[in-house]
Amino acid sequence: MQTLFSYGVALWTTLIVPCVTNTDNWKYCFNDWDVWLYPEIQRGVDLYLNPSSIYKEEQEKLKNINIKK
Repeated sequence: MQTLFSYGVALWTTLIVPCVTNTDNWKYCFNDWDVWLYPEIQRGVDLYLNPSSIYKEEQEKLKNINIKK
């Protein structure tokens, strides 16, 4: 539970506060959430629920390189 709280605090301090407090950021922060925000939240949830999936694509690429040699 503490980890989820820490993630929430990190999201709040690095994304929400800078977007809301600086009006110059509004046009960038509040556009295209479906392009940049929602996929990253989904990725974070996936990584949290399945930590063994971290660097999975990189591991597969390295395995393929070793097989070819």
